[in-house]
Amino acid sequence: MTTQVEDNTNIVNANESDGSRGIANEANGLTGEDSHVIEVKPGDAQQTEIEMEDRARDDKGGPNGDTEVRFRKQARSIRTMRDKVPLLDFTKEVRAGAELKIIAKELVVINNVSDGEIDTLLETVATSMIQNEKHAEASEVVASFKTDAHGFLPQSAVQSYVVKDDALEFEDSWICITGVVKTLAKRRIVVAKLQDETNLGITSTNVKLLVAIAAPEGDKGLKSSRAAAFILSRIFEDEDFRVSLLNVDDGDKMKEMIVDRAEHLCEEPCALPDGTLGEEHHHESDLDKIKGFGFARGIVADLKRRAPHYLSDFADGLGLGVRGGRRTIRGLITTTMFLYFSILFYTMAIGLLFDIHSHHAITVQDSLMGVTIVGLSFGFFGGQEMNILLTTAPLSLFAHIVYEVAHDLHCDFLALYAAVGLFTSVFLLIFAVFDVSRIMKWATRCIDEILSIFVAFSLLKETVLDTKTVYEDEYYCYTKTSSDHGGGHGGATHHPTDAPNVTDALTTLAAHHTSGHHATSSGGHGDVDVVCEPQLAVLFVLVMLGTTWLGVLLYRLRQSPFLHPIARGVLSDQAIGITVIVWSFIGTYLFRRIYTAKAFIEDKMFQVPALETLEVKDWFSALYIAVSLSLLIFLEHNLTSMTVNGPSNKLQKGTSYHWDLFVLGILNFIMSFFGMPMVHAVVPHSPMHVRSMADVEEKVEFGYVQTHIVHVRETRLPTIIAHIGVGVSILMLPSPLKYIPKSVLNGLWIYLALQTFIGNQFFERMTLFFTEQSAYPTNHYVRRIPQKWMHIFTLIEILLLVILSCFGLSSIAYVKMTFPIILLLYIPVRQLLIPKIISPRYLQWIDAH
Repeated sequence: MTTQVEDNTNIVNANESDGSRGIANEANGLTGEDSHVIEVKPGDAQQTEIEMEDRARDDKGGPNGDTEVRFRKQARSIRTMRDKVPLLDFTKEVRAGAELKIIAKELVVINNVSDGEIDTLLETVATSMIQNEKHAEASEVVASFKTDAHGFLPQSAVQSYVVKDDALEFEDSWICITGVVKTLAKRRIVVAKLQDETNLGITSTNVKLLVAIAAPEGDKGLKSSRAAAFILSRIFEDEDFRVSLLNVDDGDKMKEMIVDRAEHLCEEPCALPDGTLGEEHHHESDLDKIKGFGFARGIVADLKRRAPHYLSDFADGLGLGVRGGRRTIRGLITTTMFLYFSILFYTMAIGLLFDIHSHHAITVQDSLMGVTIVGLSFGFFGGQEMNILLTTAPLSLFAHIVYEVAHDLHCDFLALYAAVGLFTSVFLLIFAVFDVSRIMKWATRCIDEILSIFVAFSLLKETVLDTKTVYEDEYYCYTKTSSDHGGGHGGATHHPTDAPNVTDALTTLAAHHTSGHHATSSGGHGDVDVVCEPQLAVLFVLVMLGTTWLGVLLYRLRQSPFLHPIARGVLSDQAIGITVIVWSFIGTYLFRRIYTAKAFIEDKMFQVPALETLEVKDWFSALYIAVSLSLLIFLEHNLTSMTVNGPSNKLQKGTSYHWDLFVLGILNFIMSFFGMPMVHAVVPHSPMHVRSMADVEEKVEFGYVQTHIVHVRETRLPTIIAHIGVGVSILMLPSPLKYIPKSVLNGLWIYLALQTFIGNQFFERMTLFFTEQSAYPTNHYVRRIPQKWMHIFTLIEILLLVILSCFGLSSIAYVKMTFPIILLLYIPVRQLLIPKIISPRYLQWIDAH
């Protein structure tokens, strides 16, 4: 029988190999004549037919009357794939190291196995594996190792090779074969030392050591048979160790040597091609290049770094740079649309928070106008053009703080808010001029992630409070009085404690259920005419949750198999805009017979605050609040800038921390003078802006599809055009933007909070407390940090988050305003205290940007 083999050999680097077949450290490499390890995995066999015909004389043509003779042969094609398995440094891959010790202790060594037939050899190995197994059969184990019943071709194998004179030479003295057996109860590993050199295939003609691994079908991650093969390859790729092992005739002694070798590998760093021991090189950022604190040295350095690229900041967006063409124009259009809708509706959502916290003194219109002015100004004069400046939920919390302080001081809220903003802007200018942004090099990932989760909590809190108010007003009618009759909106309300007593409330509710809409009761406060509209409360929740659902669905559409990739990307980028439009139509038009509260309560524009009305004590109070607020803006703006400038984004034009902070101080000074909300760079808009203008590629790493940025078109055009669109949208007030219900913006709050959790490493590690260990993701911190210390660090972060939330979400204004100071104190806590609890080596992996 003729066999036809299609050998598609592909040897790739560690970071290019199929992640489902590797758990290796991507930082390690293999070059020169060092011993390498390669995995050979035949794919599914495909059958074809080859017809060979030998036509003799037919009945009419030949004297012998020969009939047609047809010969058929079947040929099988086998696809083989070869992936290079990099050397594992078990001093870093601590989970793999711990698994190596387990494997070394649980394996079974068979000494001096007689080769005989290959099937006999595999039968001997399989018999050793099924000892103490109730359901597994040796034949099943043997079948899991082979691709065919005839001969021997391993389903999956790992073996060593060396590179000599640009050619591969396989180390055929050993081979590791793996299989998956459904009936096995646990993973089984056998190391068989053969009496004589045995031919087990083309690249394994002189095998003396056969390593066989079989695992149940449900084993995942490091418990799988193939993961065990990769881990064990680190032991057997060493030629000296193999020779020493072959010189021993005692099976127990051989196992002892393997265990000792495993212990040694977990203590010895893996040598890299350049001779180093694999320690990570510190990436020097632009914040490290300026030593000490001077006067405007950082600003000057930023201008020198960014000024030469100013013209290209416009040209790159039009495709006039190195990477032009239709993809650049398409990216410009889609990114501009994404920024327009996300900035417009995000600002409306946060503007609603300002409207609530300031009791309508700062309206949604004020927020939109402020963002437009700031966005256009920063688009032309800012340094890092990929940053998007917006107002945020924590800033709205300070509006509430200022309102309560103004109420206590009996002064004008807008004037006090303006004074706070002016002082805050001055502090930001001082921070910029004296290079204070340099301290951010000590602000690690955990500070950023704790703040992000806190912001999400604050948004969820506002959503719950708003929903609670709607239900109290419309469903239970706890706060409605006779003045609400006729629609239930815009009338006077009082605090729940001023409502009739419990008996009266129950009587009211009973009467309401009797009449359906109208009830009258009497209590200590006189007659109360209550008009309940429970349908409004139900519609509020329906539209709010529907907005959240559609937003998340569209955002995750990029990972869906439906539609064309370009269509998925466009719909995902425009998730906020599409969601708000769809559910505004549903809530306002389809349910038009039910009154729906709108986001715009007053149709007024900004006004110049009456600063002259403030007294000396008011100015001192404003100064006190500004200290905390300036620290918040300083931290949030710089943390966002660090995210944007991260190495994974591969930006080429340099950073601009100090100049951007200087521009931010000037812009906030202008905003404050006109009583508009202050701003700073925000997530997720800024990182998503980078992603939208990037060329990306997808790779399968460690079993997950990872997206890597290849190149980013760094341009100012999307930011400028999008903010022009937002400015034009203000002219649409009050119509049609007035038809956006408050419930839609509440749903947008939930959506933004959920967006904060996506990709947040702190949140991912919190979920590991409730995740089965075999389902842990094989990312870098899970692989390189012992589980105990990973969970301890997560618990420390949870404690810090709880402390920050107790201050930041407090109902007492003077307590609430201290949370930025608490957040700033977390930097020395992280740098000085936590390293005394957890090894700095582990912190390097789990808490680096």
